[in-house]
Amino acid sequence: MRIALAQINPTVGDLAGNVERMLGATRQAEQQGADLVILPELCVTGYPPQDLLGHEDFLNDVEAAMAHFVAQAPPSVGVVFGAPVRSTDDRGKRVVNAAFVAGRIVGRADKQLLPTYDVFDEARYFVAAGPQSPVVWRGLRLGLHVCEDMWDQEPWGEAGGPLHHHYHADPVGQLGDLGVDLFVNISASPFAAGKEAYRSMLIEAACAQWDVPFVLVGQVGANTELIFDGDSRAHRSDGSIAARAPLFEEALVVADLDTLRLPAPRSPRTPGPRDRIANLHDALVLGIRDYARKSPFFTGALLGLSGGIDSALTAALAVEALGASKVWGVTMPSKYSSSGSVDDSCALAKALGMRIDTVSIAPAVDAFETMLAGVDGGVSGLDEE
Repeated sequence: MRIALAQINPTVGDLAGNVERMLGATRQAEQQGADLVILPELCVTGYPPQDLLGHEDFLNDVEAAMAHFVAQAPPSVGVVFGAPVRSTDDRGKRVVNAAFVAGRIVGRADKQLLPTYDVFDEARYFVAAGPQSPVVWRGLRLGLHVCEDMWDQEPWGEAGGPLHHHYHADPVGQLGDLGVDLFVNISASPFAAGKEAYRSMLIEAACAQWDVPFVLVGQVGANTELIFDGDSRAHRSDGSIAARAPLFEEALVVADLDTLRLPAPRSPRTPGPRDRIANLHDALVLGIRDYARKSPFFTGALLGLSGGIDSALTAALAVEALGASKVWGVTMPSKYSSSGSVDDSCALAKALGMRIDTVSIAPAVDAFETMLAGVDGGVSGLDEE
């Protein structure tokens, strides 16, 4: 059985566009001989949908988008995907963060652990599910769970000591004890420096405890201030990585389930962790690019250039993300500006191929000095500068 890890970049609220991305990845996976395609958490809506979930019309549209996707997906391929659905419980929140197995929807797993720390506020929108059972698809028992549900396993500390538990449940442990053939985690997990290694640690621990392969598929892209690196991967039952998608870009990676059940080759070519600075660079470029691309209001970026390293780095990132033709620099000299700050700004703009204009703010500085001259001795020194 061939399993495709479909790492896609959805846009929050763009249901039609997201479904087309899902269908495109599913059809591509079918062409590559995949039997099962796995997509990220809440890929129908994009993550995080936040207060959109409080609107009945939006939930109706989500249901229609899901129905369209299931009807249009290739019938020969099973698909795991994430979407918010109405809760059948008449108490608590009205929405559940769910994972579906489609081939005309044959199963579902609801998210148990709802993070409410750092950038997360899921308890505001979702009701937490109780213990889940494996989803059976074509005779395969899938230990299907959603993002945070894998982040409260029995701890395997970096220094051998215990880690703090946020919750009173271990969904991966529950599924493992029930017996599964494959753990499947669908995620929308924001990028943080060093998070790749922590993901590996958790997955390797699960594989070691239950001797079961583990597949994780994450969302990639940026939505407002959150950046997602994807980091989709397939681990063999011995914990070693058999296949992995590149970070910070859409990708489709196919792994063979029979191979995942075998131990790693004697000399597996597993790439080590990427350089921290390279990750930060790629995250910033992706964040800038998607912030502009996913909004209809932005046609480019306007930057103040001082000749210093901060504005130079910002300009370089903006040009890489948007293209030189869409970045406009302005240098604003006054009597406090050195000739070097202007010259360096112009040299930077020329090197990057971006537009630059010089707008003297000397008249504005003089006007402020005149206005503030009578205010308790006026303004001078560093305050004036």
